[in-house]
Amino acid sequence: MSNLLQLEFLAPFSEWGWPLVRLVMGVQLAAHGFRKATGGIKDFIPWLESLKVPAPKVAAVCAMLAELVGGLCIAVGLFTRPAGVAAAFTMAVAIVLAHLGDARNFGKPEAGAFEYPMLILAVAIAASLAGGGPVSLDALLAAAH
Repeated sequence: MSNLLQLEFLAPFSEWGWPLVRLVMGVQLAAHGFRKATGGIKDFIPWLESLKVPAPKVAAVCAMLAELVGGLCIAVGLFTRPAGVAAAFTMAVAIVLAHLGDARNFGKPEAGAFEYPMLILAVAIAASLAGGGPVSLDALLAAAH
């Protein structure tokens, strides 16, 4: 009975849990960066200017790269830790600058504006701490050396 409650029959697939989380989060983050890279940055820069962000053009490009390149790297598990750090920093800044006020709606339908970047931040921190794991390009490269 305890094996059933612990879902032990899933144990052979345990190494695929972290890659699935990395893949989904990385693709979602990369999609945000892709939108900026394909024209959305022109709207992002004035918004950063309105928030008095120093060097808004540089900040916009850094955010776009952290999201697009960092997201893709996390998704495939390549340079996972540095990509996780870049993504975590970007999400922390986004939360503080844009989404902190939405925290009061936590758990409500309109809370997505806070909950989404918070979840991305948590997974990015996990990527920074855990690295790519055994099913990643990081592991493949390490095995090759």
